[in-house]
Amino acid sequence: MNSNEEALYSIFEKAKRYDDLAFLSKNKLINCSFCGKDESNLKKLIAGPDVFICNECIEICVEILEEDANKGKS
Repeated sequence: MNSNEEALYSIFEKAKRYDDLAFLSKNKLINCSFCGKDESNLKKLIAGPDVFICNECIEICVEILEEDANKGKS
């Protein structure tokens, strides 16, 4: 695992603590703070302090970080 992946892993581990906040909003749909999709159209929505990020946006973030890391290697 490279340093970018380690940093992301650390952030996501901390975000899991906030994931329990999602159950508070079960009476209303919550949306990804980045793409706006609601939880009914997503596999996973991770809660942070007053924000949410979906699995699809996380995948895009990982791709961006990988591209940046690959640019630095060439």
